[in-house]
Amino acid sequence: MPRETEAATVTEQQVDRDHDGPFAVTLRSTSEAVRRTLALITEHFAGSVPDAELGMLEMVLAETLNNVVEHAMSGNARGQVKLRILCRNGGLDCTILDNGLPMPDGEPPRTTLPEIGRMIDDLPEGGFGWSLIRMHVRDLEYRRQDGINVLRFLLPLTEMADT
Repeated sequence: MPRETEAATVTEQQVDRDHDGPFAVTLRSTSEAVRRTLALITEHFAGSVPDAELGMLEMVLAETLNNVVEHAMSGNARGQVKLRILCRNGGLDCTILDNGLPMPDGEPPRTTLPEIGRMIDDLPEGGFGWSLIRMHVRDLEYRRQDGINVLRFLLPLTEMADT
């Protein structure tokens, strides 16, 4: 039976503690929905994914999902974002689908980390996200298919935690 939250719609089967199937969620394109989704992910994978890697998953998904909300959806809270996470290939295989605007140049930005050897007040506001994402994931893929953005990546795991 579906469980409705203000931010995301999740079926009980999708967030059960079995961990054999995928974690899947559909969320509205708002920052509140992203925060709620991150909390659901942490709850779902706690105890089965090591804490440090769960924190890395949360950081990578916060960056990617917030980019979808801010850039692809451009503030359109009626847009829809779907996230699926599978445990396979030695990691967490993540797929994000959204019906927003396509990525510029048809690929995730290729950025480098801004120089940080200066005063805190002089640091740039942005520019860290895609560099951090690329540093921590493997097999990053993006395509536009039938008006849908499809972003896929693998977050490697050193090991699964004891459950």
